[in-house]
Amino acid sequence: MRIFTASLPLLLLLSIANPVFAQETPRTDVIIEKMSFKLVRGVVNMATCIVELPKQTYLTSRDRGATGYAIGPLKGIGMTLYRAFTGITETVLFMVPQPGYFDPMIDPEFVWNGWVLPGGMAWAGAYDYAENSSPQKVVDGMATKATRGMANVTTGWLEFPKQIYLTYSEEGPVKGVLVGPLKGVGMTLVRTVVGFAEFATFFVASPGFYDPYFDPAFVWQKE
Repeated sequence: MRIFTASLPLLLLLSIANPVFAQETPRTDVIIEKMSFKLVRGVVNMATCIVELPKQTYLTSRDRGATGYAIGPLKGIGMTLYRAFTGITETVLFMVPQPGYFDPMIDPEFVWNGWVLPGGMAWAGAYDYAENSSPQKVVDGMATKATRGMANVTTGWLEFPKQIYLTYSEEGPVKGVLVGPLKGVGMTLVRTVVGFAEFATFFVASPGFYDPYFDPAFVWQKE
């Protein structure tokens, strides 16, 4: 009776451990299937990555209007390179289960997924941090920041007549003539420098999540 009582905990432990050990060992056919799918996914993404260029141009222009025609191709180039990179990586490392258990390295896993999104796509500003965002949203933020920088470099000089007009309208003709040009020169320098800074650091998420350094973001927007 004492022997049975002493061995009872051991028997219970073995009865619990056996199913766990059985679950931790995946079947060989499942592993081969996962490796095969990862290999095929990698090859497909290498072959179809170029489709990201028209896809991103279409989606961005649909959701952002005319601005999308400038940002979309930049997003397309970035996503093409990223999808090609993940395709090569998955093809070369198809036998490695990471990430996860042969999970895709990119979302969506194929370029034709998500071509049309109900309700439209979320803007990059809907995310607080780059690490919380999908690669597509990060590329979107980079493209937006680079485009904004180039626009401010090329249109910064418009601050000169803008500030003269605003000062004249809000503070009268005397200040408009005397103070307006000084404000215009100063704002032209600020906007142009900010444009260069944003273009040079377009790959850096800060401030915020690719938020503009300057308010308003463009010279033609109301202050």
